[in-house]
Amino acid sequence: MHRLQKRRYTESALRQIPWSRVNSNDVSGHAERLAPPDRAINTWPTTPRRPGFGMKTSLDRPRLERRPLPRTVRVLAPVIGLSNFGDGLAITALMLEFHDRHGGGAAMAALFMALSVPGVLLAGLAGRVADRVAVRRVVVLAGVVLVLVCATMAYVTSIVLILSLLSVLAGIMALVMPTMAKAVTDASPGDLLSRGQARMSMMGSLGFLLGPAAGGVLMETVGLRPILLMDAASFAALPLAALLLPRGGEDPAGTSSAGPGGAPSASGLLPGLRAIAAHPALLRTVGLGIVLTVGLQAVNVVEIFFVRDDLGGGAGIFGLLTMVWSAGQIVGAWLAGDFLMERNPVPTAFFTTFTVAVVTLSTVVISDIPPFFVLLLLGGLALGGFNVARQTLLARSVDPAGRGSAFAAHTALLNTATTVALLVGGVVSVFVAPRTVYGIVGMVTLVSVLVAGTRHRTFRDRPAPEGGGHGRADARSGEGEDDADDGAHRDDVDQRLQAPRQGT
Repeated sequence: MHRLQKRRYTESALRQIPWSRVNSNDVSGHAERLAPPDRAINTWPTTPRRPGFGMKTSLDRPRLERRPLPRTVRVLAPVIGLSNFGDGLAITALMLEFHDRHGGGAAMAALFMALSVPGVLLAGLAGRVADRVAVRRVVVLAGVVLVLVCATMAYVTSIVLILSLLSVLAGIMALVMPTMAKAVTDASPGDLLSRGQARMSMMGSLGFLLGPAAGGVLMETVGLRPILLMDAASFAALPLAALLLPRGGEDPAGTSSAGPGGAPSASGLLPGLRAIAAHPALLRTVGLGIVLTVGLQAVNVVEIFFVRDDLGGGAGIFGLLTMVWSAGQIVGAWLAGDFLMERNPVPTAFFTTFTVAVVTLSTVVISDIPPFFVLLLLGGLALGGFNVARQTLLARSVDPAGRGSAFAAHTALLNTATTVALLVGGVVSVFVAPRTVYGIVGMVTLVSVLVAGTRHRTFRDRPAPEGGGHGRADARSGEGEDDADDGAHRDDVDQRLQAPRQGT
């Protein structure tokens, strides 16, 4: 108690010092003069303990000034949202069209394969394009081609031709997305990085939230062709957005794609995979993302049967549940963007994955619709936070010269996981009850996050080699982050005591 009173009195005394007129060497003298005569207070300890319950002070880590997001983020985020809205329209309309034509499960499987396989096959090219071509050129050329292909698809009636053109659209988008992700990352320095990733995730989730709902309504009123033309119009936003992107520093061929010796760095799928594997914390986080993708896609296959057959919900209830899930992702991404401005994203990724696992397991025991709404909201919040944490960690860990390849390789991994999950989920749903699928997915996810968390802690507690230690670069990649945060906190306190304040 005496130590606590002594600390509080010292902090109160330090707050009374006229900092604008004090030399940094006089801090200890002021503290000595302001101290009571019966208590000896020398100088502020060089390594103060982090305040615990009831000990939070104004000398804690200061809040960063909320700066506006860069123009690149403010331009590309709405483009992503509008593009996802058009994709949601088109995919929903095509699913309903194939169903009306009695295409069966094979047509549905082919539809989703056409959306995911091109991203895997073109990952190497996408990485090289993202690292070596300016974003303005990619956005303009891809936007024009996307408009033409989608408009052509509106006037095609054969399912085979529609799927072929759809695969072309997916391939072009696989080239565009890593380039846009790299542009957003390069334009968002420091504390703006997590907020930029959050803005992109929010707008993308918002597009997928509104698109399928509007597609179902429009399919009953206007039909397939006008919907596909609307999708083509949404792609027209890409070349228009290029006019608003900043012109300076847009050619990465001579800057961000150059390695340490000035020569262009290696780009493509394998360099991107090596860049991810070089950071153990990033590798574990990406692995958790793959587990989540496979599990949630398998759940999506059986969710309609779970809601309609087990819980007795109608089509309207199923649509509301989907909207709640997407709305949770939007809110979760927004919260994570502010929370991770100066924090390590690895614990957030682990915690949100654990939350999704618990939510999925809890679904097994519910028997009514209202609890399912609550669980989906919590799961959506956790998944939105995980997506931002993963993208923030990826952007912080990988060198700028290889970010495009890393983003493309990461997208290829997710597309591969989606393809496998759809194939496995379709087969499993024939033999396994929906509740059992939820239980299996929840248990596998829970075991994965526990194993990843244990290995992360074991690696972090491993002694550092002689002659070196974990610096800030290691902390930003997720290794030794807790110790780095403590050191940054102590250094921040020391600097605020040793340097005069500006103003006042």
